[in-house]
Amino acid sequence: MAALGASMEVTIRCYADFLGISVKSIGVELSAQMNGQGFFGMEGVRSGFPVISAIVKIVSDEQSEAISQLLKVAERCCPVLDNVRHPTEVALSFDLAKPSEV
Repeated sequence: MAALGASMEVTIRCYADFLGISVKSIGVELSAQMNGQGFFGMEGVRSGFPVISAIVKIVSDEQSEAISQLLKVAERCCPVLDNVRHPTEVALSFDLAKPSEV
């Protein structure tokens, strides 16, 4: 979730600068509840979060319409948010090293 919050903040900041929208600070608060049964492998129960809630806190002298437009653009363009919202193939592999080799 930290990656999601950081990506949202960076995306909002980049587009604020790009669009000329003055923003003094940006914060993203994320929360979610996980079912521990899925984490421990219970069949039929997701190990991930069913819902992630985000509150974006922006300090700005801009009109609310400008901030609303900024958030719409950032929501559409945030790469990690896109990965969370849409199935993304992940190619997982591993590299095993013995402690004496590190």
